[in-house]
Amino acid sequence: MNYPRLPAMITPRAKAKLLAQRDWYNGQQDGLGDRFYKEVLDSLAYLEENYNVPPFDKGGKEVKRYINRGALR
Repeated sequence: MNYPRLPAMITPRAKAKLLAQRDWYNGQQDGLGDRFYKEVLDSLAYLEENYNVPPFDKGGKEVKRYINRGALR
């Protein structure tokens, strides 16, 4: 199936919550929030670049393959 390319977007409200979570995680452990924030942005970039990949199979095999490839650590 051919999906239209759409940019990954974060609404202002979602960005504010994401930044608040980053700050909270940084308060728990130095640098943890920065790593969290980078992972979220990297995941969005991956989804934007691979927009034409079919959705994950509900059986979980595709999700495991994505995680095992190292996209989510």
